[in-house]
Order: sequence, then structure tokens, then C-alpha cells
Amino acid sequence: ISGRRLKEAFGEELCKQIHWDEISREISDKPNFMPTPDATHIQSVITHYKPDIIIAFGRIACDAVESVWHGKFICAPHPASRQHNVMLKLQLAAEALTKIGKEGS
Repeated sequence: ISGRRLKEAFGEELCKQIHWDEISREISDKPNFMPTPDATHIQSVITHYKPDIIIAFGRIACDAVESVWHGKFICAPHPASRQHNVMLKLQLAAEALTKIGKEGS
């Protein structure tokens, strides 16, 4: 569901331009699993990719990234969230990302 929603909100082309990563190296096949944020991993990804903008999905990811990143930042709901307005919020995040990207060009 996450991938479908992200493609719908951000569009296939923008999705291809984004480097996607996780807040932890932990993986699980359980839908209710919440990984423990790994600040070292997050910082190493930031150092390696040197992003202009970071978009985080879900409160846990937003809080974790916000603690180590002080640049342009967008916090969006997790795409698999059950909030009634998750698609609207994802679309707004995509619009904000596009707008910030254009301002930086």
C-alpha cells in the first residue's frame, strides 16, 4: 500500500528522482512493527547523499530525522497510515517538495 500511495501522490517521475531510505536497518514482515530509529544510520545516509531536502514519513521518522537534520525538511504521514486524509496530506507534501525544489533551482 505504501508504494501505491507514494506513486499516486508524488507521481512516478518524482518517485524515481527520490533516494528512498529508512530510519533503521531493522526489517520485519509484521505490519505493526515499528523500528527503533538509528541516528547513526540516518546521519550516515545524510552524509553520503548530501540531500538538499529531506521528506520523512510518519511521526517516528519525522522526529528522528528532525533531531539530526537542520536543512529543508518536510514531515508527512506514513503512506500506510489509516488516517482518513492521508492521501491529501501526501499530495500536499509532494506539492511542497516540488515547490521547494523549484526555489532551489
